[in-house]
Amino acid sequence: MPKISTNHYAKILYSLLEKTEEIDEVVKIFLKFLRARHVLKKVDKIAADYARYAESREGTKQIEITSARPLGKETLANIKKQFGEKVKIMEKIDQSILGGCVIREKNIIVDVSLKRQTQKLKQNLLKHKITIK
Repeated sequence: MPKISTNHYAKILYSLLEKTEEIDEVVKIFLKFLRARHVLKKVDKIAADYARYAESREGTKQIEITSARPLGKETLANIKKQFGEKVKIMEKIDQSILGGCVIREKNIIVDVSLKRQTQKLKQNLLKHKITIK
């Protein structure tokens, strides 16, 4: 039996549910299918993958914002506005970035963290052989 990713199971479920009004029945059959394939223990991951896939199919962008401390509502609203109306934000706290934030949407990364800016400054100083005393 070939191994199928949880993301693939999520896409299968999405395509099944897209074509029916009998949601309860489809979910019961799908759970039996997962049990028969001995992957029922992955149902939480499949459900999370399903939610992400369904949101992306419906045009919702998922962005991840990492900051040194929680961002205010106004800052989050401004960031959200840059990505459009349908945006789901997942916030992460990482004190090692010192300040600013890192924004990820699919394979796009916008790194305006203080840590990154400090690294770039250090690289430029070394490149031009400038030393600070």
